[in-house]
Amino acid sequence: MKVLLLKDVAALGQRGDIKEVKPGYARNFLLARNLAKIATPGAEKEAEAFRKTREAEKSRGDAQFAGTLAALAGRTFTIGAKATARGNLYRAISKKQILSALEADGDAGITEEDIEAEPIKKLGAHTIQLKRADRTGSFIIEIVAKQ
Repeated sequence: MKVLLLKDVAALGQRGDIKEVKPGYARNFLLARNLAKIATPGAEKEAEAFRKTREAEKSRGDAQFAGTLAALAGRTFTIGAKATARGNLYRAISKKQILSALEADGDAGITEEDIEAEPIKKLGAHTIQLKRADRTGSFIIEIVAKQ
């Protein structure tokens, strides 16, 4: 059964793709959750419109990411965390907390998937790498002890 995806579906496809799936999967999962609709002869035009929208959003997002990378180059952000006397953190600093620090400073256009860092478990300065497609950049996170 051919369906037109209305939303991104993991391991199947992106919004606007026309996919061949088993009828039970289409009826019981995709159609029931409004993730897809049955592909009709007019669905090809609708799929093309979805693809154009997706490409426009991607190019806009890539341009915003490039601007954010340029703005972040060489900057340092500070995050306070509770730590032991030896400098080990009680709780690791995750990608989500790094992203929150960026957003609090007004830097938009970065997602958790763009951040390439392991959880930070010690006080001090840490270089955080950002990557999306072929664009890369970095900035520094300073972890300081909070009382």
